[in-house]
Parts: sequence; structure tokens; C-alpha cells
Amino acid sequence: MKSQKINQYLENLQTGFIKNKTDEVIKLIYNNNQITIYELRLRTTISHQTLTSAISNLMDEGIIKITGKTVINKKHYSKFTVCTDLNEIRYNAEQRKKEKVLQWIKNADKLEIPFMIRELLKNYTVQLIQEENQYKLF
Repeated sequence: MKSQKINQYLENLQTGFIKNKTDEVIKLIYNNNQITIYELRLRTTISHQTLTSAISNLMDEGIIKITGKTVINKKHYSKFTVCTDLNEIRYNAEQRKKEKVLQWIKNADKLEIPFMIRELLKNYTVQLIQEENQYKLF
């Protein structure tokens, strides 16, 4: 199901067919490589909340990725680009999933949770880091 969704996004991008706000966001990022959310807000009538939600969902899918940072009006913004290579999209989605899990574990570590669960989370974190390091070796 997920690959069907990704293929539909890519097809809509290629044909220029925009059926929703997410498609509009993808097209703007694709046509304006390294665009920031600040610039997206200036170019559309899409609300900030809808933009951030669309970007987050697209990052979860692996379709877009952060390619840099910039400062505009003394605020830091990420720059985004669209990925069209299916292998890169799969890799980005997997990395995003790992980042979210690690962030959740980091936040959960601040809570008062049972020792056994805390240890399971720490072991899982170590496993994720080891997998990432193995990937970097190739």
C-alpha cells in the first residue's frame, strides 16, 4: 500500500496533477529545490500547521528530505528537496522511522518507567545505533 502511495505522489509530480495540498507542497519543493517552510508559507495560502503536517508526512514516507539549514529573519529553517529515486525514498523512510523511535526513547527516558522497560529501550537504542554504523561501513 505504501509504495502505491509513493508512486501516486511521483506520478502526480511528473504529470503536474495537483489534487490536494500535499501534492501542492511536493510540487513547490520539487520546483524550488532547497526551499524552506518560510518560503512555502509566502508562496501559498496553506496554513503553517497544514504545511508542517504535510512536510512531516512526506518525510515519513521518504519523499522529501532536509538538505540544509538557513537563517531568515534571525530564525533557523530547514531546506527541503524532493527525492524521486525509489531506493533513496525507502532509505529516507527507514531513517525517519529510526529517528522517531530514538526521539521517543529519549523522551521516555525522562519518565518514571519500570527498570525492565527502561533496559529494553536502552538495548533497542544500542541495536539501532549498531545497525546504522554497519550501514555506514558499506
